Amino acid sequence: MVYTLNDIIRWDSRKWDPNVLGAYWFHYGAESLNQVREHEEMRQNGKVADPIVAVGGSYLFTIRDRMQAPKGMHTVTSWINVPFRLNDGGAGGWADYKESLGEKVTSRIEQYASGFRKSVIAAVPYSPLEIFQRNPSAIEANFAGGNPKVGQFYLDRPFRGCGAPRTPIKKLYISNSIWPFSGTHLTTGYIAACVVAEDLGVRNQHWWSHKPLTWFRKWVKKQSGREWSPFVTTQ
Repeated sequence: MVYTLNDIIRWDSRKWDPNVLGAYWFHYGAESLNQVREHEEMRQNGKVADPIVAVGGSYLFTIRDRMQAPKGMHTVTSWINVPFRLNDGGAGGWADYKESLGEKVTSRIEQYASGFRKSVIAAVPYSPLEIFQRNPSAIEANFAGGNPKVGQFYLDRPFRGCGAPRTPIKKLYISNSIWPFSGTHLTTGYIAACVVAEDLGVRNQHWWSHKPLTWFRKWVKKQSGREWSPFVTTQ
């Protein structure tokens, strides 16, 4: 779900910790491990449970980057784990289901932030198929450039023997599908850049002084006036 809001998300938990209003990355969770297991079993069987958890994919971008929206407006992205192929209708079946599921996502956020629904100017749901069509590197809508399962960790990504970020194809390098997966931490791009520099023989030059996230931290502070931190823990 992608939202346009006329306000930030005003979490109910601000009553005991007002700092949560500055969180740009948030999670909403399950009530028990059994609920998580049931949710995952349904997903693996091509069924969709009520949205209980968004793992690492809910962002209030404009808390950190005011260029994301016009003055007085905010943007939010929230995703949940669902099957790419529905048990009834396959991948194309999402056309008839995404709107109702998107409404459930909105209701779920409302549970933790009373009044959220009233702040929504527009809400657009994207199905797994639409995400894959927009970004073929997101295999079956997987943001990590392929399923991060057993056999897809560390040097085995994207396939054993590839040697990523180098590849068997001379002068072809990759960054999207390598460890530690894609994401806003920018790590994979930095790793790939270092390897390219090594192969060009310029990695040890005095002007190569960049460290992971250094530029990103400075940019965030310039845009928001705050130090960047990806982790804001709430209960």
